[in-house]
Amino acid sequence: PNIIKHKTFQKKDKYKVLTCANLIKRKNIDKVIKACDKFENIELTIIGDGPEFEKLKNISQKPIFKGHLPHNNVLEIMENSDIFILPSENETFGMVYLEAMASGCITVGLKSDGIDGIIIDEENGFLTELNNIEKTLAKIISYKNLDKILQSSFDTIQKYSRKHAAENYLNNIIE
Repeated sequence: PNIIKHKTFQKKDKYKVLTCANLIKRKNIDKVIKACDKFENIELTIIGDGPEFEKLKNISQKPIFKGHLPHNNVLEIMENSDIFILPSENETFGMVYLEAMASGCITVGLKSDGIDGIIIDEENGFLTELNNIEKTLAKIISYKNLDKILQSSFDTIQKYSRKHAAENYLNNIIE
């Protein structure tokens, strides 16, 4: 992913939460909607399309559904979001998490799934369980030092730049 300039996390009246996925059952977008619905100070944006689209739209009138968008538009929305959450099950490795981290979002993934090898809970992002999404969001909103999390997230994402990946590849060949 392209790495943007590091940003800081500002306390605010309204937090922009983003999720972006193929709208299928195992992505658990329904649980994100229900959790975000409990907060007056969260604006949820959902990017994606798929078989669950109509069902998800019927859960709540609050989320902003963007449908499928070109990649550049997704990155632009990410850069203007505060929190990215995708509690996807059976995810081997999701590039969207790295893009969210690179865009300066506090990034939330599912414990015991593919992303938990990169996101370390309360170090460079947050890990949640499906039944704790609301608690995780509350924790993030009230967290005392999110700038430290963002800095650690930024440091982590540096390891996944094209340059760093090429250097690792060449070093492995040389060894």
